[in-house]
Amino acid sequence: MGAPARQAAIVFTDIESFTAQAHEDESVALQLLTDQEEVLRPIVAHHGGRIVKSLGDGLLLEFPDAGAALQGSVAIQRSIHARNQRVRDLPLRLRVGIHVGDVHSRGTDVLGDTVNLASRIQALAPPGGICVSAQVFQQVRSSSSNPLKSLGLRSIKGIPEPVELYRVVLPWESEVPPSTEPALPRLAVLPLANISPDPGDAYFADGLTEELISVLSRIRGLRVIARASVMPYKEAGKTIVQIGSELGVTAVLAGSVRKAGDKIRIALQLVDVPTQEHVWSQSFDRDFQDVFAIQSEIAEASAAALEVQLRAADRKEVHRRPTANLDAYATYLRGVHLISSGTDAPSRAIREARRCFEMAAEKDPSFVSALCHLANALVGGTDDLPREAGNRRARELVTRALALDPASSDAHLTLGHLARYESLDWVRAAEEYETSIRLNPSNGLAHFWRGGLHVLLQDYARARSELGLALAVDPANQWAQVELAIVLGRRGDTPAALGLYRQLQDRYPDFLWPHMGYAWLHALNGEWGRAREEAARYASVEEPTFRFFHAAIMFLLGDDSEARGLLGEVEADPQRGLLPVSHVAGLQAMVGDSDAALSLLERDTRSPSPGLVSLYGYQWEWFDPIRDDPRFAALLRSLRLPETVTWRHVSAELWKAPTLPVGPPARGRPP
Repeated sequence: MGAPARQAAIVFTDIESFTAQAHEDESVALQLLTDQEEVLRPIVAHHGGRIVKSLGDGLLLEFPDAGAALQGSVAIQRSIHARNQRVRDLPLRLRVGIHVGDVHSRGTDVLGDTVNLASRIQALAPPGGICVSAQVFQQVRSSSSNPLKSLGLRSIKGIPEPVELYRVVLPWESEVPPSTEPALPRLAVLPLANISPDPGDAYFADGLTEELISVLSRIRGLRVIARASVMPYKEAGKTIVQIGSELGVTAVLAGSVRKAGDKIRIALQLVDVPTQEHVWSQSFDRDFQDVFAIQSEIAEASAAALEVQLRAADRKEVHRRPTANLDAYATYLRGVHLISSGTDAPSRAIREARRCFEMAAEKDPSFVSALCHLANALVGGTDDLPREAGNRRARELVTRALALDPASSDAHLTLGHLARYESLDWVRAAEEYETSIRLNPSNGLAHFWRGGLHVLLQDYARARSELGLALAVDPANQWAQVELAIVLGRRGDTPAALGLYRQLQDRYPDFLWPHMGYAWLHALNGEWGRAREEAARYASVEEPTFRFFHAAIMFLLGDDSEARGLLGEVEADPQRGLLPVSHVAGLQAMVGDSDAALSLLERDTRSPSPGLVSLYGYQWEWFDPIRDDPRFAALLRSLRLPETVTWRHVSAELWKAPTLPVGPPARGRPP
């Protein structure tokens, strides 16, 4: 096949009865084709996939993993189901088939047995349904929000042995397999509109949105979208159904809050996304002191409307009062609001939020949410608190929180951070992240950080799966998408990684990291013109990390002046802390000063947060010149990190060159 095999999830779609429609009315058939692509294109991009090509009345899609393929396919069928409710005279029904395995690239096309089998599976899917292989089932069985019913062994043309297939049970289908758990509704709580007479009470609307998400997440029969993914819709100007379709949810809870003195009025409506029906609405006019009772009522009413059976433990959780001190609660909500809205001056917003959490914890020392938020803000230190002191204080706070509530998902998430960044105990960190997820399956941050731990340890298959789970709960998590692109690049799937970076650039034009990753991958693969063009987009950015990456890319392009200039600045004023230690050592390794790089890393390894651990430092290619040095291997052993990397984009010899000609290196790039 030429290019080496890589793993991907392949999806085929096909329009039911399209040939008959085309014979009967060509214009109708063309409209169905147009509708199919309009529905699929944004959903596929949102779930990290790409449209490979059109195949008559169907499409061939590629996704990074089985989880993303399943989530994207369910979202497609959900959106088409909603469309068919509106356009009853021109129904569109797709058969969808999914298989995962090795594929080969030929240009932008994908080839191989995996592609062929996915095509055969699609033909066996019911109209409007999804059929998946056993391999897909094994990878998604514990994470899917939809039940998967076995169809038994099926004979497939071209396959010598029968294969087991599964049908995905979609939310509007009446048949629920008795051997599996029922489909879990996915709910998005949109930012509550602030209609209070005092604009300064905006914090209350944002904070209450966060708290409703938190309370609803305690119901194990629901999957609730994270706050970070719903907050961008605060000023989006889109309909509830549009937002629900983009987030891939079953239902949306939306409304407003009015606070006047000690009185509050909360008006809410629950909208079923596929049918666009308002299934529940209610207004609450209460005293502020009843705010927790209102949240519990909303949670119970939402669960009932979504036909979610509340267990006794669920009911106990949604009725649990986070604090008896309303002043502490209001202060805590201000901190939550600052974190979600401090985009213009994030450092200042975080400092002010931390102070709010400190004040809330002082007013009520048993306020677990305030303790956990404060602990998370202190892990790794702050701009005015050294790392060791920050970690020590965070551990004190989280110990106190767990004594008050051993089932706090956020507290175990903090313990995972401390195990990872303070004691470098990867096993304990993984256990704490797992506990956090078990206690709250809707904790997208726990999935995100566990995915990052897998990246650190080069377990890229599990990292890809975990980051997919994080994005299922928090689809707008930009950093999870960046890490997923990094993972795809590490796995050798450069086209998919570049595609995801490009989608991020289109979706978040002011977010510079995708431009940096895009340029870096092009440079590593010898595409000099594209790398130079993309690097130019952030060449003038003064933020040190971007300056470092730009210098590294220019080094690959044959110009080492920027790397040497930046290193000169660092060495002229070492107390300034212009760059992380791993980046300084990377510059030294780049320009050929291996001894200085190794000596610096050896000193740094004894620090509270070694640079080879932070940001997956040891994996980056600028350490290739020293990667085979016994001193470097010894450093990795001391940090309990893998001593080798599973890829080598750039040869160590290229990085060792003291000066390179401007323009593409004459000796070219290894394949």
